[in-house]
Amino acid sequence: MNGVKDNIGENMKKETYRERWLKAHPQIRLYLSKEEYELLKQIADKNKMSYKEIIMKALQDIKGYEAGYEEAIRDISKGDERAVKYLEKYNLQYIPCAICGRPLNGIVVLKNSVIVELIKSKKFVHKECREQRLRSR
Repeated sequence: MNGVKDNIGENMKKETYRERWLKAHPQIRLYLSKEEYELLKQIADKNKMSYKEIIMKALQDIKGYEAGYEEAIRDISKGDERAVKYLEKYNLQYIPCAICGRPLNGIVVLKNSVIVELIKSKKFVHKECREQRLRSR
């Protein structure tokens, strides 16, 4: 080819180990309020875990209770006594209303999971309980 070198691939930069690692390990970024950050820090310190470990544990806890979740929710919402058996069988617990203490529909988590502390800190309540409290003020 008249002494002209074939330049195919010369202009392509070789991917570094760091670039390959970053592609395989996507970054996530969270913005927390000061209170949320302090709660996360407190849970991490108490459990001697990193923030990543706390998040991964919460994800595992969420995956772990899916088996009995639907059945337990149906029974809890009906007020069925069998719900207690389902909760025990699958090592689940409900999150109580911060006002009346009755179970909140749709919030069932693994016993002693990290997510329990996070949910309880938000003071979830039944709509009726909140409305009644507002009326009584």
